Amino acid sequence: MKKFLSLLLIIGLCTSCKQNIFITNDVNVQEINDVVLIEPQTEIGLITKGNNVFANDSLSDVASRNLEKILTYSVRHTHVTSIEHIGQNQEINNFIVHLSHMQKNEIEYVTIPSFIDSLIESSGKRYGMIARQSGFTRTRWNRTAQVTKAVSLSVLSAVLTLGMAYVYVDPIVAVSEISLAIIDSHENKMVFFNMVSTENEPLDETKTSKLIFNLFEMAGIGKN
Repeated sequence: MKKFLSLLLIIGLCTSCKQNIFITNDVNVQEINDVVLIEPQTEIGLITKGNNVFANDSLSDVASRNLEKILTYSVRHTHVTSIEHIGQNQEINNFIVHLSHMQKNEIEYVTIPSFIDSLIESSGKRYGMIARQSGFTRTRWNRTAQVTKAVSLSVLSAVLTLGMAYVYVDPIVAVSEISLAIIDSHENKMVFFNMVSTENEPLDETKTSKLIFNLFEMAGIGKN
């Protein structure tokens, strides 16, 4: 099984609960009501022992289906159809990661990969959506072990300080990072990008739906 990411790196991404919203001035995004969704990219890791995160294809597939369902049916007043594609998943994934590391003024002028533009145009739609979710979750046993460890450390701190200090730190049991982008295939440019990192369970459909709603609501998308 392939190791995913170091826990410290993922926690570093999450604890900032970062957002990086870009909205073009060339298109009224609130009027976008017909979008084709390219199959979402997901990378979900599982912690079974200690704090080592390992990639889990089964959990990633579950997250992908959840994400596609939410984006297809939950964006208000916006008709979303989804298309599958063969190959180039890694290229799409890399492009979304690249966007997440860019500044707003850089996103505006980013070059759209030709194969993504072609996928959107082949659907007959002007606008296309790409999405990515990454993060990790823990087994039930590991969650219990982490909580037990935190409680033990808090008791120890109280004992060592003769009751003068009591420190309890909630263990991070899960992380979810979601990135969404809408592309104008006619103009070959980005019209919307937003992302968020939170300590949410990545497989919880309800929590993921709320995150996506908030990402779109900030731009007024689907509120016609």
